[in-house]
Amino acid sequence: IGADIDLVRRRVELLGAHVARRADHLTDDRRVSLVAARDGPRDAEVDQVIGTPCYMSPEQLDPTSDEIDVRADVYSLGIVLYELLCCRLPYDFSDTSITTVRRCLEQDRPTRPSLVASTLRGDLEVLVLTAISKDREQRYQSAADLADDIQRYLAGELIEARSATLPERAWHWVRHHVAIASLIALTALSLTTTAVAATLAYWNEQRAFEDAERGRLAAERARAEAEKQRERARESEADALRSRDLARLQTERAEELLALHESWLMAPDLYVDGPATKMVDVLGRAAESLDETPLDPLIEIELREILGGTMQRLGRFEVAAHQYERAWELERAALGTDEVRPRATRALLARMLQQAGDLERAHALARESLESLHEDDPAWLRQLVHGGLGAVLYELADYAAAEPHLERALELSSSDDSDGRVRHAAFVRVLGTLRRDQGRFAESRRLLEESIEIFESVYGPEHALTNTARLDLAQLFLDTGETVRAEALSQRALEALEAIDPDMTHSHIARTVLARVLAKRGEVPRAEAILRESVPRLRELGGVTPLFLRAQTDLGQLLAQKNEYEEAIELLSDSFDAFLAREGQKGSRTLITANELIRLLNATGRFERAAEVGLPLLAEGPPPPGTADTWTSMRLQLGNALQKLERHEEALEQYELGRQEVVDTEGEGSPRLRTFDMTMMFLRRKGK
Repeated sequence: IGADIDLVRRRVELLGAHVARRADHLTDDRRVSLVAARDGPRDAEVDQVIGTPCYMSPEQLDPTSDEIDVRADVYSLGIVLYELLCCRLPYDFSDTSITTVRRCLEQDRPTRPSLVASTLRGDLEVLVLTAISKDREQRYQSAADLADDIQRYLAGELIEARSATLPERAWHWVRHHVAIASLIALTALSLTTTAVAATLAYWNEQRAFEDAERGRLAAERARAEAEKQRERARESEADALRSRDLARLQTERAEELLALHESWLMAPDLYVDGPATKMVDVLGRAAESLDETPLDPLIEIELREILGGTMQRLGRFEVAAHQYERAWELERAALGTDEVRPRATRALLARMLQQAGDLERAHALARESLESLHEDDPAWLRQLVHGGLGAVLYELADYAAAEPHLERALELSSSDDSDGRVRHAAFVRVLGTLRRDQGRFAESRRLLEESIEIFESVYGPEHALTNTARLDLAQLFLDTGETVRAEALSQRALEALEAIDPDMTHSHIARTVLARVLAKRGEVPRAEAILRESVPRLRELGGVTPLFLRAQTDLGQLLAQKNEYEEAIELLSDSFDAFLAREGQKGSRTLITANELIRLLNATGRFERAAEVGLPLLAEGPPPPGTADTWTSMRLQLGNALQKLERHEEALEQYELGRQEVVDTEGEGSPRLRTFDMTMMFLRRKGK
């Protein structure tokens, strides 16, 4: 291989010397004369290609080309150089005719010298291929340029025919400046060694500092741990003292509670009615004595909350509200207003007030409870607040506002313990009654049955909460016309509640539901007897609550069926005024009572009073959810009253509005449209 390289080098040197001499002798005048000879007069012979085709450039092989210049000579020299190096021509000419050579130059690419001999790879190959490029613009532009690049190659320098990369230029510079490159390398090595040594020294120093710091921190931790041990010892001693004091305090409280219980249970006047004195009387006496007996605040809070919850389940809502009110005051004084316990008691107090009929204050407290909620409050407290507010809004007949709070309360439900399940069942029951009043009976039934199932699983089938939920389901059956099922369920609930206490609020509520069933079946006298006994007793036990008002409305409707209009109107007017004050003009119970009252007023000729009741209620639509039938019936009753008062235009307006409402809710095929159409036709004829 070394001999081949030397041979190549000698051949390149020989051609380079020849090209250099030719370049020196080929003056500009000579080049001009060549061109002039080419451009002179031609004849048939001149148009023939003259020369050796294998060494001629592509433009020389074209007899019509006028672009022949010195670069054609460069091409020929390149062919000679290729042949010297490779011992063959760059193209595979099958013969050397002009046609064959021209076709090869047009279609083929020259064979790369490195494919002939690998020793020719690199700059020498680029030099040769540049010289024989088919495009003269890419060749060396003169023989001198070719000679210069050959000299550069022979001198080991970078040739101009190829753009060298940065590493190649660097390596070329190092090869030609060995001393300087060695000095730079030694300097770089020295600097690197110094930097590494400095870095190692810094790391060693840093490690030493970190070790010292770790030792210092360990000593501090040891001192802190020792201090903690001493503090724990002091706390243990303090805990022992507190435990001793707590034990003494609990003993004192137990003795105090025992004495209090003895004063409740052994009072000389407690059993004047014999041994069958009811527990509710004992608890009532206990509630009264709490207001008179000074007690430890924590003991009093516990007792009042127990009494309040018990009285609520027994239907004594006013007593329950009083106990929770006092417990809330004591908790605020002892714990502050922002603690969880007083805020929970406030939410429970709002629920008690709602059941006792004080809806305005219940709503205010429920709103305060919602505004005081924190993001990190326990889920059971947030459930209690949302559910309580939803229950109050339901009693205010604001169904749209109540619904999202009740649904949120159910989302926050927990079944981890019985208390959580009972809270869930309570709010499921409220949502079920709301759905019933909205006319969504299928959903209502599912929810009410769920609440009954939970109450029964926790408390048993005979408990008051289980059976009051059954009464709600019985009312649903009554609303959907399932009278037999309503009677069976209400009778079962009544028997269970009377077994607990025949005179408690829930027992009287069960009787009113049963009275509605009897009235539906036409047993008016029996239903009236039940209501005349229960209505005044409900007022005595709980005050003017929604439960009492509904029972009073039922009695008024029964009396109207018997044509006892005066007493019926008196009862319905009282219920209407109370519902209007509590629920507002869009309350469902307000509208139901008003509809019945307007009907009775019309029946007794009190048309002015009927118009006074109906016009404000129907001034703004649409009807609240679940009241469409009542709303339309009121339109008809009010139109009749206005017609009797000769206020025909107003009457006609009520009839038209009522007719359109029937169309909107029932469609054009509703049979109720006939009533409005006949009434309006009669009124228009009368007007004409």
